[in-house]
Amino acid sequence: MKFTSSYPVITGDTEKLKHNAEVLTAVAAGHGVEIAGVVKCCCGSPEAAHAFTAGGCTQIADSRIQNLRRLRHCGISCPLWLLRLPMPSEAEETVRYADLSLNSSGEVLELLSRAAVKAGKIHQVLLMIDLGDRREGVQPGELEHLFRYAESLPGIYPAGIGTNLTCYGGIIPDEENMGLLSELAQKLERDLRRKLRYVSAGNSSAVKMLLEGRLPAGLNHLRCGESLLLGRETCNGEKIPHMFYDAFTLTAEVIESSVKPSFPAGTMQLNAFGEKPQIPDLGIRNRLLLGIGRADVNCDGIIPRQKGIRIPGASSDHLIADVEDCSLHFNVGDTLDFDLEYSSLLSGMISPYVSKKWLSPEVPPDYRGWKLLRTPFATEKRSFTSFCRIPEKSFFSALAQNCGTCSSLSTVASEVKKCLEERIRPLLWGGSHRVALELARGITSRSHRCGWIMFSAYSDFNTGKSGALTVEGMTLAAICGKTVISAPLEPPLPEENVVLIGVRSIDPQEKSRLQHSGIRVFTMEEIDRYGISEIMERALKSLNGINSLAVDFSMSVLDPEYTGSQDVPPCGLTLREGFCALELLSDSGKITGAAVTEIPDNGTAQKNAAALIRALLGKKILR
Repeated sequence: MKFTSSYPVITGDTEKLKHNAEVLTAVAAGHGVEIAGVVKCCCGSPEAAHAFTAGGCTQIADSRIQNLRRLRHCGISCPLWLLRLPMPSEAEETVRYADLSLNSSGEVLELLSRAAVKAGKIHQVLLMIDLGDRREGVQPGELEHLFRYAESLPGIYPAGIGTNLTCYGGIIPDEENMGLLSELAQKLERDLRRKLRYVSAGNSSAVKMLLEGRLPAGLNHLRCGESLLLGRETCNGEKIPHMFYDAFTLTAEVIESSVKPSFPAGTMQLNAFGEKPQIPDLGIRNRLLLGIGRADVNCDGIIPRQKGIRIPGASSDHLIADVEDCSLHFNVGDTLDFDLEYSSLLSGMISPYVSKKWLSPEVPPDYRGWKLLRTPFATEKRSFTSFCRIPEKSFFSALAQNCGTCSSLSTVASEVKKCLEERIRPLLWGGSHRVALELARGITSRSHRCGWIMFSAYSDFNTGKSGALTVEGMTLAAICGKTVISAPLEPPLPEENVVLIGVRSIDPQEKSRLQHSGIRVFTMEEIDRYGISEIMERALKSLNGINSLAVDFSMSVLDPEYTGSQDVPPCGLTLREGFCALELLSDSGKITGAAVTEIPDNGTAQKNAAALIRALLGKKILR
């Protein structure tokens, strides 16, 4: 018996989700309609979000601030929409993580205005109208008053109007209510003398009208989740042609296989859920018991993929499968696959008891090895320090013939690009922290959705206006596009793709800037409290949406005991913690390139730097 996974598990196929998005956005574009991909059913999954944007969705939408925060931290850089009306208590977070929110309350708009002014931002809002479903939205006659009020608030930009149908009252979009939405938009544009950026006609229930070409003119936006995830519109539940309907698979494990009567014996009363069971007597049947139940997923909305299998019912922890009419034989330890309805996908993705796995279409490059590139030990051109004083010569001897020298900082980026073109990972050795910027310049031009993990005692997030004494103190800011050193980085790394580890010295200006950035920061205080293994696990999880990784390791992150530095703050990482961190990064299999920088010009520092490089390159104690 072979156990290969943690069950139950939901497996999502991002290639199929991308295809679904391509089909729907292509149809929508033909009618002048944009699609926002809704990922709330997947708990704000970065994998689903990346698939939707790759397929043509222009925004990503979710109903939970926690999910929007996660998406930002995982590198989703397109506009994010908050679908649920903001709670007053989350006004500041709404402005921080959502580019646009749906609104119907003047009181909440005031709170969003204050938060936007405080953050120095302009927050867009979509004002909602109730067209019959009786959930959120003002009445049509109140719309213009609310819109004009929103326009008067500082920091608020009313970008358009929208409605929502089907979700509560089951009211479907039709020519009457969609026609009214179009009329309201036209009247508002005439009265305000400006165009509305968005006239959002609702959710996947409006896809049927879109496909049939019946959406009235002027409706230019839809917020779609189920149609992209499961390939069907939600007005009648019809499948959308040319889409995948099986992008998600629920797999559960058999924990009992037996032959027993189908009808319970004894006096029947209420079951554990207060229900009076209605169980037909089908005689003696082959039955399976699966390790999944109502505590894991909505069992009423799962459909076995194998023909001849019927689901009589489920309890909290067990699912019963009747396999009498199935041509296959099942043993304990075998698994069954199921398709999911929307409610079951939602409950399963939320459940902490159901594992989640994603099939990614992106295959990492097949790198042929590493190339060492020696760089200047300071910003200005100086002599190089060779590897002659580094022990473990046998380790570096294999790389000795694949070692280059960058004559100046200006040549580093081109050397990095050349390595990547030849499917070789570049490893920069020895220079000032400015080398990291040149590594980023070379990698970001070739790697899509690159993550950046920086180990340093300092954040280097100053700008030229914030009192940085040297350009080294501006390196990370330049990598994120907040300042320019030499030349702009094109494209800059999104802040949400950056993790800073081991910092223990931050300028006051940097502290404020970091707190308002998307950079994930793990200080030495957190490393002391939780341990380096836990911190690295959190760091990699926060970069869940990236497909390549650059490692920026400044020797300043280590305690001066291991580098002989006189001007580095004490209480840094131990050498063993540095080994562990780099070993875990190597095991991730995502490293595209690395820089080990700010190495003091002494034997102790270079010996330890060489040992750290061994860990980064995947050398193990037993291999």
